[in-house]
Amino acid sequence: MRAIGVVGVLGAVALAVLAAVRLRSRTRPGADPGVVLAAALAVVLLVGGVAAWRVAPDPPPAAVTAGGAPAGTPVPAVPGTRPPTAVPATTAPGTSEAPTTTTVASTTTAVPTTTARSTSTPAPTTAPTTTAPAPAAAPRVLLLGDSLVWQSQSSFTTELNGRGAEVRLIGGPKQCLDWNNSAWAGELRQAVATYRPDIIVLESAIFNELDRKYFDGLPDTDADVARWTALAEQLTDIAQSGGARVHWVLAPIPGPGAAYYGPVATRVPQANAIYRQISAARGLSVIDWGQVFSPDGQYHETVPDEQGNPVVVHVADQMHFNEAGQALMARFTARALFG
Repeated sequence: MRAIGVVGVLGAVALAVLAAVRLRSRTRPGADPGVVLAAALAVVLLVGGVAAWRVAPDPPPAAVTAGGAPAGTPVPAVPGTRPPTAVPATTAPGTSEAPTTTTVASTTTAVPTTTARSTSTPAPTTAPTTTAPAPAAAPRVLLLGDSLVWQSQSSFTTELNGRGAEVRLIGGPKQCLDWNNSAWAGELRQAVATYRPDIIVLESAIFNELDRKYFDGLPDTDADVARWTALAEQLTDIAQSGGARVHWVLAPIPGPGAAYYGPVATRVPQANAIYRQISAARGLSVIDWGQVFSPDGQYHETVPDEQGNPVVVHVADQMHFNEAGQALMARFTARALFG
């Protein structure tokens, strides 16, 4: 088509030149039919040639083989491959070009495929930040008591430490609620301010007045009971002033051999009644050691342990406890405090 276009353009140029020569050589006036015809043909040929040139398609690219060589170039055989197979090329409908063939080498060897690695940098992944909860502080337990508490110091420490608690003891043997002009009040006030206990256990099985020893043998008067009650109220106020949980201990009933310490057979039940009354008025729970050692309100030399086996728990004075009794006392107290 492009060749036709070229011929048409050349023919138009030739007719235009011929018309121009004939026009210059004309001597007579008027239109020359030959010149007009030549000019008209030149215009037709020019328009047709340009149109033919523009509509002609681009020449097809040279066919190449799968290996990149021009069509017709022999492809060397590769060991282990089948001979090249000619694949007919498709020709666009309406074109006059002859179909060409493209040679593709067929192999029986699997070609490993490679996956293009992404060049983009993945966004950094930030692991969620978790803060481990702070371990709970060990509860601080303060025990204020007489010889019943202090003789069991090792057992109390073992049992309460085993439940994750810190332990501190104040008071001491041969002391009581009214000892040394109520010295316990000042000692307890200082411990509340410095040790800052979470739990306070108060225990005083017997007491004495300012002017008499606790083992004088004289019966207690109403004034004695009133003073004892006032001192117990004072200790409870101090114990609660720091926000601690407060428990009064109810001592077990002593045996007749404990008369050396005064009229304890009546004094211990009287003290227990005072502590029970104060606790009930303030909504405090008591720790009743009598449930272990005098469950029926009577003194017992032998009591069952946790397995139900009878064990001797008292020493000769029938007031204090041996190691078995101390261990039972400490375990019972720990269960009362922590379950």
